[in-house]
Amino acid sequence: MREASSDSDAARRARAKLRGSMPGEVVRSGAIKPNLYASLSPAERFAQMSQLCRAQWEASGRVITDLPRAQWPGEVFRIESE
Repeated sequence: MREASSDSDAARRARAKLRGSMPGEVVRSGAIKPNLYASLSPAERFAQMSQLCRAQWEASGRVITDLPRAQWPGEVFRIESE
């Protein structure tokens, strides 16, 4: 039983470390929230969102596997009009 507790403690510390690298601040309920990305372009906002999604995925304990597009599941169809 103690072994499972130490595993969950290690996982909790790992998640806390990942959260510490994310931008933001604690805001009281009802207070105006800061706009962290107001000065960024749409491309920069997309890059930040992608980074946030990756960090959240890893914080959940899942592994990110990078696959080349050719290995993605599914089919590509080209529709041409005659």
